[in-house]
Amino acid sequence: MNKFNNIMKSLIPNFNLNISGISTDSRSISPGELFIPLIGDSFDGHNFIEIALKKGAAGFVYSHGQYTEKNGFQVRDTLEIYKQIAYSYRITLKAKVIAITGSTGKTTLKEILKDIFINAGFRTHATFENENNLIGIPKTILSCPGNTEILIVELGTNHFGEIEAGTKICLPDLATIINIQAAHLEYFKDLDGVFKEKKALIDITLKNNKLALLPNWDNYFLIYKDKKNVSFLEIKEDKEIGVFMGGHRIFSFPKSNINLYYKENIALAGGIAASFNIDKKIIEASVEGMDFPRLREIRVMNKLIIDDAYNANPVSFKKSIDFTFGKNGKKALVLGRIFELGEKEEYYENELASYIDKKGFSFVILKEPFKAKIPDNWYKVNSIQEIPVILKEHIKEFDVLLIKGSHGTQLYKLVNLLKEL
Repeated sequence: MNKFNNIMKSLIPNFNLNISGISTDSRSISPGELFIPLIGDSFDGHNFIEIALKKGAAGFVYSHGQYTEKNGFQVRDTLEIYKQIAYSYRITLKAKVIAITGSTGKTTLKEILKDIFINAGFRTHATFENENNLIGIPKTILSCPGNTEILIVELGTNHFGEIEAGTKICLPDLATIINIQAAHLEYFKDLDGVFKEKKALIDITLKNNKLALLPNWDNYFLIYKDKKNVSFLEIKEDKEIGVFMGGHRIFSFPKSNINLYYKENIALAGGIAASFNIDKKIIEASVEGMDFPRLREIRVMNKLIIDDAYNANPVSFKKSIDFTFGKNGKKALVLGRIFELGEKEEYYENELASYIDKKGFSFVILKEPFKAKIPDNWYKVNSIQEIPVILKEHIKEFDVLLIKGSHGTQLYKLVNLLKEL
């Protein structure tokens, strides 16, 4: 009986199937897997049970409906059983689990960290892209090969209690939070609410007598300053950017704009790697050869395009603007709104508009709508298709273009439209 059969038998006493794995997606299910139909805001996986069986699923669980198949097993909640399976599998793994969260930059941190561990020769498995919610976390764990040495789990949240639930599934050996920033304020209300949610990762990890590594650049983490099993990282800049832990320089990386943009992500990734005794030469070489996954610099229309439209919050917005002004030439900005700020949306938009206006962009294009008071000289458009027309008309007025906005603004599609000019 394989690992999943044993787990299912422990969770469902009358379970009598021989399964090869677990799947929640009828589109990609493989013969022999157990199908778990999840329920979302706009879908119900129970509608795809028949399709999963036709594709060779060994069986299924369900929480509602009438099924006569002998390979169907009723449970109270299909998501809960999915999480329980993942937890049960997690405790069989010999891999060291590193869990990361934060308001921004956690996916980038995960990718840097994964590259360092792979370059150091560790069998490494990590969250795919940004599958970091209470469906993605179990998926990451259940897809982890049994011989994995390092498992990197990214934890995301937009409602209270999700970090706690995710942490209890993945049981970290080492946990970190990259930052506390204004994100998902529609639910968390303010920065204190964000911290209350994120700190569950550290509290549970320390309660389990495991380790935490935290940056000293966020004052929220000072409550852990004298806690057992907590280490702090510090960044110092001279000719290079040095990363220190316990007063000792653990590695350095060169000063360049792209590295400066990601310096906090790099520092934490290298600090975690150093905690696993990875040689600093491997860390430094990995960082210098890194293909950073979010911000992209490309040339279109003989202009430098800085495409940072994957996501946005007030802090990352200012960081992108400052990064852009480290480049030579005249700058322009295509700006989209920041989602999930709740009642704070107008406040942060006004603050951002003021910051942009003082910077001295040649011109700014705003994809509506914004609640803030917007300068009269900004171009305002309702669709992405209008933007290339304006840029073409003002082609001589900029050398560098920053594209920045939340993913839901769809500004990430703009680069392809510009390539067609």
